Amino acid sequence: MSDSLYSSVPTIDDIHEAARRIRSRIRCTPLLHSALVNAELGFELYLKAECLQVTHAFKARGALNAVLQIDEPDTEIVAWSSGNHAQAVAFAAHAAERHATVVIPRDAPRVKRNACQAWGADIIDCDRLPGENERIGRSLARERHAMMIPPFDDARVIAGQGTVGLELLEQLGADSPDVLLIPCSGGGLASGTALAVRDSWKDCAIVVAEPEQYDDIKQSLESGSRASLTSMPPSLCDALLSRTPGEITFALGRRVLDSGVAASDAQALAAVRFLYENFRLIAEPSGAVAMAAVLARRAQFAGKRVAVVVSGGNVETETFVRALRGQDGSEDGDDESQRTKNRSEGSKDGSEDRLD
Repeated sequence: MSDSLYSSVPTIDDIHEAARRIRSRIRCTPLLHSALVNAELGFELYLKAECLQVTHAFKARGALNAVLQIDEPDTEIVAWSSGNHAQAVAFAAHAAERHATVVIPRDAPRVKRNACQAWGADIIDCDRLPGENERIGRSLARERHAMMIPPFDDARVIAGQGTVGLELLEQLGADSPDVLLIPCSGGGLASGTALAVRDSWKDCAIVVAEPEQYDDIKQSLESGSRASLTSMPPSLCDALLSRTPGEITFALGRRVLDSGVAASDAQALAAVRFLYENFRLIAEPSGAVAMAAVLARRAQFAGKRVAVVVSGGNVETETFVRALRGQDGSEDGDDESQRTKNRSEGSKDGSEDRLD
């Protein structure tokens, strides 16, 4: 299959077509709202709970939209990711009665690895090195003449993720929020969702949220060109560790996204706890990073309407328990975790990124 087959920038029509294509196989996830929480926060908060999606992450949308467009009946599917996209492709392939092989880091969370196996995909392990899973996946696809489904830089995938935005429009209507925050790695969810709502919510600030030291989209939006990270330190946000934005996602994102913010591991864990204690949602740190960015900057949102996408809930039990106990991970002797804790505590001085 040609690498450039699905390399065009998707349109709003593509998102509507994706919605029709996948509607019967995904969940319209709820938009959660609490008067008690709003009173405590001092602003209106709306949570798009994609952690309740099939495969417990938004990724099922893009994977299904891609798989359901394969015409050849015996075509094998190859995908690569840190885990959530891999299990989404495994799910989609199973739904379409196709065979999938996924390439994931050997240290991927067990909950994601087990889901890939449960949906019948073959797993190929790789080292967690920059671009290693993609290199192996592309090579394997060429050898097997298989259909590649990249995790974000693919028009079919972006259009599928954009259906999150269509649901937000239906659930919130024309009365747009003041700010919409979306977790971001390669940019498929953020750019697709922003495209879906941009024309209707012209006055809404659409902001990507990334882990600290993995803010390549934020840097790219600020510079006007694709940034590439020079270091990739450990992070609990394992699903958001991209080095650079996708070519397609950035070409779209620079038109429809406004800015970016970052959150530390400690802040992400605090957000996991907040979501469970107040909404009984189970989120992984990556899925909670937009909520983390809001909680770290809550004074900026006073009196506003704030929409947040909670993008995934595939969290290891140990990590979830750590979050509920208020532990930031530094007890393991991880210097980076301690530094992220210090940065989180230091953000109270008002030096954090602003959204205006």
